[in-house]
Amino acid sequence: MNINDQIRKFILTNSKDFVATSTNIQFLHNYTGCNDYKLPNRLIKKTWDYINDFFPTAKRGITSNNPNYIKCLHTNSGAGKFLQLAPKHLDITAFNTDKYCCFISDAVCDDRATKNLYVSYVRDLADYFVADFKGDNKKYNIVITQPFGSKRDKVTEDEINYNEIDYNEEFSKMPPVTYYSKRAVEFLYDEGLLCVVVGGSNGILVKRELREDARVEFVHEIALNKESDYQVLIYKKI
Repeated sequence: MNINDQIRKFILTNSKDFVATSTNIQFLHNYTGCNDYKLPNRLIKKTWDYINDFFPTAKRGITSNNPNYIKCLHTNSGAGKFLQLAPKHLDITAFNTDKYCCFISDAVCDDRATKNLYVSYVRDLADYFVADFKGDNKKYNIVITQPFGSKRDKVTEDEINYNEIDYNEEFSKMPPVTYYSKRAVEFLYDEGLLCVVVGGSNGILVKRELREDARVEFVHEIALNKESDYQVLIYKKI
């Protein structure tokens, strides 16, 4: 039995009575089945450092002058690598279509959940677009999305076939990297930030598509170096 099988068995066996200890979380971090497994921590930290300049209360805490928590949605949080390093006063909602990745994401965010600053759902962003979209969904100050490259990257445990269920025919035929990047904008407040985590040539595709999207403007790109597989493209909703 390989490590992924061991972890899946552990999750199925302990899901009801799980306690998020440092030992358990360290064990769960060995799981390679989530799409954020290879994301470098340094890239994530640089992204949050940049975001903190826009939303300082997420790091420092709310005040009488700024009494509202900054709200963040991760549309496919994987094993929670991005969320684990998030500023401690950020109010986070996480979506995941994989129940094992959702469990791990919940584990690494357990302390945040005890403070009512974290909630998760096993669902897909596309769920909101199965019928005529009214735009009355919940909005967030920050939306993070890490689209998978293609349907080949979806695992058999996934129960939702992303954008094929979208009522809009144009969107239903988009590749995932484009679909999630564009649909995620619908969940942002004005002046909110969209962070698209992409690897390789997918960054070029996202830039081209969002360049023509009048709802957002490009503000920053974060990468470790020119050879890095991953970068974070940051847009502001206007």
